[in-house]
Amino acid sequence: MVGVALSPTLSPSLSLALSPALPVRDRAPGHRLRRRHPRLRAHGDNEQLPHPDQVRAWGQGQGHSMAWVAQHGTGTWHSMVTQHSMGDTDHVYELLNTIDASQCFFDIHINYDLTKGYLDLVVTYVSLVLLLARAEERRLLLGLYQCAHEMSHGASEPSFPRLAQMVLEYEHPLKKLPEEFGPHTKAVSSALLSLRAPFLRRCRDAELWRQEQLLSLLGPAGDMLSPVTSDSMACEYLSLEVMERWIIRECCHCLSVPNPPVRVPKPSGQGPQPFLGRVPKSCFYPRPLERMFAQTLDEPSMLRFAIAFPLLCAHFSRCQHPMCPEEYPQLEAAALGLCHKFLEELARVGSGCVLDACAEQHNLSQQLLPKHCAATISRAREVARPSEVLAGLGAYMGLVQRLGHLVALDTARLLRAVLLQQSHPRDGSGQPTLTAIYTDWSVYLEALLRQASTGAVLLSPALQAFTTVPREEQPPFSAAEFSDVSEMRALAELIGPYGMRFLSENLMWHVGSQVTELKKLVVENMDTLVQLRCCRAEQRPALLPRLSSAENVLKRMTIIGEILSFRAMAQQGLREVFSQHCPFLMGPIECLADVVTPDTDIQVTLSIFELASAAGVPCEVDPALVTALAGHRTEAMSPEEDYKVSCLLLVFVAVSLPLLAADPASLYNPELDGHNNNVHCLAKAIVQLSAALFTVHSKNIETHLKEFLLLASSSLLQLAQEPDKARLRNQDSIVLLLHLVGTWGHLGGTPGTPGDTWGDT
Repeated sequence: MVGVALSPTLSPSLSLALSPALPVRDRAPGHRLRRRHPRLRAHGDNEQLPHPDQVRAWGQGQGHSMAWVAQHGTGTWHSMVTQHSMGDTDHVYELLNTIDASQCFFDIHINYDLTKGYLDLVVTYVSLVLLLARAEERRLLLGLYQCAHEMSHGASEPSFPRLAQMVLEYEHPLKKLPEEFGPHTKAVSSALLSLRAPFLRRCRDAELWRQEQLLSLLGPAGDMLSPVTSDSMACEYLSLEVMERWIIRECCHCLSVPNPPVRVPKPSGQGPQPFLGRVPKSCFYPRPLERMFAQTLDEPSMLRFAIAFPLLCAHFSRCQHPMCPEEYPQLEAAALGLCHKFLEELARVGSGCVLDACAEQHNLSQQLLPKHCAATISRAREVARPSEVLAGLGAYMGLVQRLGHLVALDTARLLRAVLLQQSHPRDGSGQPTLTAIYTDWSVYLEALLRQASTGAVLLSPALQAFTTVPREEQPPFSAAEFSDVSEMRALAELIGPYGMRFLSENLMWHVGSQVTELKKLVVENMDTLVQLRCCRAEQRPALLPRLSSAENVLKRMTIIGEILSFRAMAQQGLREVFSQHCPFLMGPIECLADVVTPDTDIQVTLSIFELASAAGVPCEVDPALVTALAGHRTEAMSPEEDYKVSCLLLVFVAVSLPLLAADPASLYNPELDGHNNNVHCLAKAIVQLSAALFTVHSKNIETHLKEFLLLASSSLLQLAQEPDKARLRNQDSIVLLLHLVGTWGHLGGTPGTPGDTWGDT
C-alpha cells in the first residue's frame, strides 16, 4: 500500500481514538496499539502525529494490517451507520420540536394512533442511543476504521464526522437523554399518564374480579360473558409488555425517574407487585429480597415460583464493575450465602409438604381399618396396635416410593435407613423409636403383663393370645388386640430382629429381678427347705407349716411364666416374618440348632442357640435367660451357695403346689386351654428357669427336673389324704399342671426343651 501524506495536525479519527478524555477501560486497547507500534505515539494533551514521511513509511510497513482492518471493519461500520443514521436523527429532532410547537395533546383513549406512534418514536430513539452506548471500544473502532479508510481510499469516510460527534455527545446517555428531552417533558408525561387506567386494569387483582362477580359461578351469565372494556377498544389490544417498555424506557431515561413505580401482575392472577428493574442489582438489597422470598413461601399459589430466588443469585456476578474487580469475592460470597439460605428453606418447606402428604395418606389408611367400621369398637388409645402402625407405615412408604418416581430420590436407601433406626431404642437424633415405644413405654410390660399378674388378663393357649377378663370396669385396651398372632407378626415386621432382641433383653431383665427376689425367700427358709428335700414323705406335713411366703413364691413364678410365655409368642412371630423374608437363611439356622447334642461344648451350644434365638427359633436353653440370670447373681454368694439356692428354689415350688388346689381360680378352663389364674404359666417357668439356672452352674438339667416332679407328685398324693375337702377342690387341675411340666421338659416325649444332660453332672 502506498503511504498517504497526512497533515501534521492530528486527524479527527486519531483524535477520537486517542482522546485523553476516554475512560481507562476504553483507552486500554489504544495503549496496547501504541505499545505494539511505538512509532504511533501521543505527546501530552496536544497530541501530534509524526512527520508525514514517517507516517507514510509506517503505513507502508503496516499495509497488511490496515488492509485487514478496512476489510473486516466495514460490516461493523455500516451496521453502526445504519442503526444511527444521522439524517434520521435530525429528522427525530425536527419532528419532536414540531410536535411541541403544535401543542399536540396525547391521550391513549382519545387519539390512540397518534399517542402510540409518539411513544414508539421516543422508545425507538432511546433504544438506539442506549445500543450505541453499549458498544465496547466504540471510539477505538471508529478511529481505526477511519485511519484504515483514509489509507485505503485516500479520503475520509463521509459519515465519520457526524457519527464521531454523536459518539462523543452520548458518551454518558443517562445524563444526555434527560437534558435532550427536557423541552419535551410535557408531551411525554401526558402520553405516559394516559396509560394509567389500561395498565392498572391489566394488573387487576383477582379479588377485585371476584367482588365484581366476574369470576363467580353464581353470578349472572351475562356478566361473565361481557369482558372488561375501556373507552377505546384499541387499548384492549395493547400488550402488557409494550406498556411496560414505554413506561420504563421513557421514565428512566427521558424524565429522570430512576425507579418508576411500575407494577406487574403476580402469576395466577394474584394481583400486582413492584417491578424490580434490573434483576442483578437486587444483590445489594438482601433484606427486601429475603422478605419477598418469605412472602412467596406464605402464599400457596406462589410456591412453584420460589425456585426463582436461588436462580436469581446466579446473576449477582453481573453486577461487578470493571473498575472494581475487588468486589467479586464479596459478590460471590453474598450470592452463595443467599442461595444456600433459599435452598435450605425450600428443602424444609418441601420436606414439610411431603410429611403432610404422608400424614394424610396415613390418616386415610387408618380410616379403612376394621375398627372404624363400627363405632362401638372404636376408642382412643395412647399407643396404636402394631398392625395399625404397620398399615400406616405402608401408606407412608407407598407415598415416598411414588414420590421417588417424580424426583431424583433414592427411596430404597432412605426407607432402609429409617426402618433400621426404628429397630434400635433411639434414632440418629436421639428420639425414641417404635422399639422404645413398645418396650420402654411398656405396652406389653406395664399394661399387658402387669394386668396379667393381677388376674385381669389371662393367657389362652387355645387362642395363642392374652385375653381380657370381662369386668365392669374395662381395662384401657383389649389384650387380644395387642397379643394375638397377627399382632406379634406385625410387631416383628416393625422393629425387626434387633428390636425383638431389645424387647427380649428387657423382658429377661424383669425375669432376673423376680429370680433375685425368689432367692431371697429361699434363703429365709433355707433350713426348712433342706429338711424337706432330704426327709421322707410322711415327715413333710409337719415341716410345711414352717415355710413362710409360699404363696409369694408361687405368685412370682407365675409372673415369670407369663413373661416367658409372651416372649415365646413374640419369638414365634419373629420366626414367621424371618422365614418369609429370608427363607434360604432360616433353613441353615434351624439345621444348625438341630445338630447340637448334649456332648457339645456349652459355650458353642449357647452361641448356636443365640443365633437361632435371634431368628425366632425356639431353643432348649434360652441364651437370653442364661445371660440375665448370670448378670443377677449375688456377689456375696459363692457359686456353690448359689447352686444350692437354685436347687432349693425348685423344692420350694414343688412343696407349695398343693396350696393352689384350694384356690377357686385354679380351675382348668377348656375354652382357654388353661387355668383361670394363669397358673398354667408355671410349667414354662419351671422348665425354662431350671434349664437356664443349671446351665449357668454347668449341672445336669434332667436330674433336677426329675427331682422336682418327684417332690411335686408326692406332695399332691399326700393332699388326697387331707380331711378338709375344700383343699382338694381343684386337685385335678394341679395334676394337669404337672403333666405340662413333664411334657415341656421332654420327659413325656415332646421336643423343644431340655431332654438330656447339658454340661457336667
